[in-house]
Amino acid sequence: MRVLMIGETGEQGGALSRPPAHSGALPGGHGGAPFGARVHGGAPSGIRAQGSSLSRNYRAAVTNYSVSEDLKRFEPFEARDSRSAIVDRELQDIVQATKYKRHGKAGVTWRGVPMLKDPYDMVLYPMLLWELRPATIIELGSFVGGSALWLADMASAFGMNTRTFSVERDIDRVQVNDPRIEFIQADLAAIADEFPVPMVDLPHPLLVIEDAHVNLVTVLTHLDRFIKSGDYLIVEDTFAPSKYRKFEEFMLHRGSRYRVDTNYTDNFGYNGTWCWNSVLKCVADY
Repeated sequence: MRVLMIGETGEQGGALSRPPAHSGALPGGHGGAPFGARVHGGAPSGIRAQGSSLSRNYRAAVTNYSVSEDLKRFEPFEARDSRSAIVDRELQDIVQATKYKRHGKAGVTWRGVPMLKDPYDMVLYPMLLWELRPATIIELGSFVGGSALWLADMASAFGMNTRTFSVERDIDRVQVNDPRIEFIQADLAAIADEFPVPMVDLPHPLLVIEDAHVNLVTVLTHLDRFIKSGDYLIVEDTFAPSKYRKFEEFMLHRGSRYRVDTNYTDNFGYNGTWCWNSVLKCVADY
């Protein structure tokens, strides 16, 4: 890991900005040149030595912080609690009513097509897409196609040539016809060893999104055979106790290959999302 320091050049070619110079105390309460400014030859040697020490300490502090934050970002499932700091029952009911337009308002749509995404999803998925840059997206549970369209649009906006599959039992209700998306009719409740998506041939990294709420352990176990290190698996709506129990069953048997990415689960507070402990990065191959 390389940490860019003040004055070094980032990947985009621009120099990182320095803190504005000001006349005041150096960190630690000492007077003299502002932090980050050069001390010219006429300065006493004590100040020069102090500045050098501050620079070394600053670099060490930034490096240690970055390494520590990276280690804390990816947590084993068994270390996590099945609770949320901000998602309570009243908020869940309000958001669910909004998604299904049960309150007579606009609901949630993308380009006029309904999609069942909550406010947290709308922020977190684009961030993950930008970071992961998936070659393939697999969505289980299309509804009417709004979320698949949204994901494909986000990927295209980020300059990705991503292939998107969306699996739906009631395919006749899908309202989207887009060449970037392949909608596949399948009943996940009846699936055994067959799977409607050609998993073996797909380019990685994968972003796999389970949002069908059907036959969860069997479906996830099948997908797990094809997920490789660096891929992401998201199981939506694990805030619901019944679904969390099924998800937990899968993780107890297959979870050692995965880590919870707290950049996404905890961005709005501990499990501040509908996906409690279920934004997973695969960190090991079979």
